[in-house]
Formats: sequence, C-alpha cells, structure tokens
Amino acid sequence: MFKQRNRFMLSVEARRDVPVATKFNVLRYNNATIALLFILTLGLFGCGGGGGGGGGTPVGPDTSPPATMPELAAPTNGYQSAGIPVSGTALTVKKFLSNQSDELVFFNRTGARMTINVAAQLSGALAASRVVSGNTVAKPDSSVVIPPIDISHSTRLHQVLRDNEKLMPPFSPNASRRGSVIAARKADNVGDTVNFRVLMGTDLTQLGTVNATCRSVTSLSGSGDANLNIYLDTSLVYDTTAKNFISQLAQAWPTIYNKVRATFGEEPPADFNSLGKDISVVLSPALEIAGFFNSGDLFPPDQIEGGKSNQRKIFYMQYAPANSQIRLTVADTESTMAHEFQHMINFYQRNSRGLKEDDWLNEAMSGYSEHICGFTMTTNNISKALQVQKFFNRTPDVDLTLSPWPGTLDHEHYGQVYLFGVWLGEKYGIDGSLRNLVSGNFVGKSGIAAISNKLFDAVVAEWMIALVVNDQTKGAKYGYEDIDLYTTYTYDASVTGNGKSQQIQFSGPSRFTNNAVLPFSGAISIDSWSGAYLKIGGGNGSDLVLSLPSQVSVFEMHK
Repeated sequence: MFKQRNRFMLSVEARRDVPVATKFNVLRYNNATIALLFILTLGLFGCGGGGGGGGGTPVGPDTSPPATMPELAAPTNGYQSAGIPVSGTALTVKKFLSNQSDELVFFNRTGARMTINVAAQLSGALAASRVVSGNTVAKPDSSVVIPPIDISHSTRLHQVLRDNEKLMPPFSPNASRRGSVIAARKADNVGDTVNFRVLMGTDLTQLGTVNATCRSVTSLSGSGDANLNIYLDTSLVYDTTAKNFISQLAQAWPTIYNKVRATFGEEPPADFNSLGKDISVVLSPALEIAGFFNSGDLFPPDQIEGGKSNQRKIFYMQYAPANSQIRLTVADTESTMAHEFQHMINFYQRNSRGLKEDDWLNEAMSGYSEHICGFTMTTNNISKALQVQKFFNRTPDVDLTLSPWPGTLDHEHYGQVYLFGVWLGEKYGIDGSLRNLVSGNFVGKSGIAAISNKLFDAVVAEWMIALVVNDQTKGAKYGYEDIDLYTTYTYDASVTGNGKSQQIQFSGPSRFTNNAVLPFSGAISIDSWSGAYLKIGGGNGSDLVLSLPSQVSVFEMHK
C-alpha cells in the first residue's frame, strides 16, 4: 500500500544524502553527470502543475518554481532584514553585536534533497580574535515521548482511507436524483438496532459486522431537521459512563457541524444517492483506529466492490471504556469527528468535480477543522501538540508536499500540515473560511496558488518565516493569532489520556547553530519542499559577512 518514493539526492559535494529514516545506496557522480541530473531533477520535480489529482485534473495556476524567489514583505515586530529573500550568494549584516542573533531560513524548492554549505565571518581587524577552525554545524537533538495513544498506527490506517478515496468511482450523473426513485431511508429512532458493515483489521481490508443500537437522536438546528444518530455496539453495556460519553458527543456535534460546514462547504444532500438527511456515528471497541470516515459509504452498495457500503453519511468511532490501553477521551472523539467531517466534505466536493485532493492538503484541512472547532494544540489537543513538537525536531527532513503521504515520518508530517493548514486558513481564508479552496477546481499546489493569487513557493516561504517571527498581532502575516510557538502549554488530566497533567515546551523549529563561534562553516541537508533554520551569534560590533548557497532560497532576519 505504501511505496517508497525515489528521489535524486544532490549536493554541492556531489553525493546522495542519506535521510535518517531511509537508507539509500551512496552514488557518486562526475561534474557533467551532476549538471545533467540537476537539470533533469528540476524538470521532473520542480515544475509540476497541480500536484496529484489523477487524470482529468485541471492544471490550474502555474506552480513551477521561478528562477528567483519573488520578494516578500518584511516582518514588522522588531525584526530587520538584509534580504527577504537574499539575492546572490553573499550578504553583509552591518555592525553585528554580541547580543544579536542572525536568523537564516533556507527553503529547498526543488524535488531533490540538497546539502548546502554556509560560511560566516566577521570583517575588520576585530574578527581575527575570534578565529576558530574546524567548526561543524550542530542541531539540537531532543526526543519526544508519544502518549499512551499510539497515533502512528492511526495515521497509517488513515492513509489507507485516503488511498481508497482515490480508487472510488466518480459519482453517477443521476446521484442527486436517486432519492426520487429509491424509497427514502426510514428515520432512525432510539432503540433501533442495525447491523453495520465496517472496515476492520490492522490494514482496514477486512469487512466485519458491528451490531449496534441507536442510543441518541439529536436535532441539528438550521440543517433542515437533520439529526445526529449515535449508535453503541451491543457488546458494550449502556451504563452511566456510556450515557455520559454519548451525551457529551451529542451536545458538541451541533457546534462542530455548523462550524465545519461554514469553513469547508456542505456534505452530500439528503437526496444524493438516497443517503438521507441524517449523520450517523457508530461507537465500537472493534476498531483499530480512533475513528474514520469511509468514502465508500456515500455510494450504493452495487457500485462498491464487495458491497462495502452502508449507504449513509457515517463515522465510525472507537469506544472501549474498559480498555486501559486505549484511553480515548471525549475530546479525542470530538476532535476526530471534526477531522473526519472535513474528509467527508472534501471527498464529496472534490469527487463531484472529478478531482482527487492531494493527501497532504486534505490532511492539512482536517487539522484546521479540529482547530476551528476548539481542539487546538494550545488548549486540549495534546496529540497535535506532540506531532508539532516532532515536526520541529526534524524540520529539514519533512517534505510538505510528499507523495505518497505521510511516509515514514508520520508524526512529523501531521504536525507540519496542521501548522500549515491553520496558518493558511488564518492568512488566506475569507474570514477563516476555505470553502473556495475545497470547492474550487484545482488541487494541491495549484489550489493554494488560486486562492492566494501568489506563487505557491511564496506562500510556503511566508509560512516558513512565520515559524521564526511568531508575530501574534492580528492581521500579521508572519505568525499565528492564536498560537504561540515559543511558550509552554499545560494539558490537564482530562485530555492527556493517562490521568496526569502534562507540559510541553515549544521553542519553534530547531536551529542549526554556530554556538557563537566565528568564523564558521557548516553543511546543512534539506529535503525537497522543506526548510532549515540557522541561528548565528557571536558578534563584536564588526560586520557579519555571510557566504550562502545558490541552490536554495535564503531569507535573512535579525533583531
């Protein structure tokens, strides 16, 4: 199901880089071969159009990396800049003081992993007193402990679901009329018992049956009398714990429902494939995943291989209160419902237009969906907080537009796209809404270029700079209005899943550093469509002279 992508690994030393998580054979090239491969790499990887989407996907706005990065607006919260971006391979920061730090952001816009060389020295007579040779660049190495809920298994199964979506047939031209020729679904009532056909197993390839009883029917105001119907697996006791859990889900759903629809668009209407107006939730301990939406459920069984469809708008949620190894909280389930509802809307909107959304952007939107519904890394979403911390520790190794996605660094990729999705919604959404993205005619890079009216490269570069600048001023481009990337958040026992409160400290993306020693030289390896950060200190009032690579875009900032 998961294929390792093949990538040319080029560097100024003419070697293939070997990422930590993946082993490759080391190859060496002569200069002519390097030049040819670099041209081929830019042609094959750097000039893609819509990114994913399969046959028939409109190309959309040009997302080819330009020869030079366009100039971006300078930060406004105390930062100065000698280049956003830097033009050329040399740069001077005047009168670099001992209490200053120079922040360099490197953006690899090619389809190949690159190793770049950076050098920094002080000018003038005072520079000689600080000469130290043989410096090597170092990056902080801090481990992140994943909580009792092992989300790596969950992310793998979610990828199976994204892969399945791409295999689904296009909607029938008569899908919106099926309701007129097929008897309407009988309304669900409390006490009804239904046999649901559910994808199961460690790879979601098995089809099992969950016998469940409807325990709650909640009306959604403003939705045409649509209801949320919550079913509980009959293998579970409907006790006070279950009643309280279901009651909290029912109370939270109207807010989630209205907020997600306002932000991303509508789910299939009642007459679409005779799905009915209601949304169902099945709570069961039989699932190998915290929760999911199966795109096949939006089709009649005769259109899906093996009839693997309940022909409902439905979510499946793991609920096993007696299993101490799972420890899913109400907040976990509510945030998963928000996450999966975006996937339902995204699949319906995209498939209705004959499109297949890129996985990384689809997951970014579902991360944003959790955020807008109040499940944020700053408050109660500890899973996202831990994923963000993992991303910060491996920033140069995490390709934003990776395909197939999420690859081996699943935690890191989910943390990355969560941050990108929230930032994109804040900065380029219409009052926070991204309906124009989800309902548009372009996917992936082209979709973002279309809603921003900018080159995709420029949008990603702005986001990479925002991770450093961290400007929380309303309307500021470089930061988040409701996330501080340089603080410590505390999560209470109700959301950690282990009965104990937990603190997570953030200090932005990890930096390579010169440890205040100048002159300095070092090599930095950056994956394709990734960023790396270098922090230089050790000034003495002389000018700081930087020698920079030409293969990547460089942005310089200092205070």
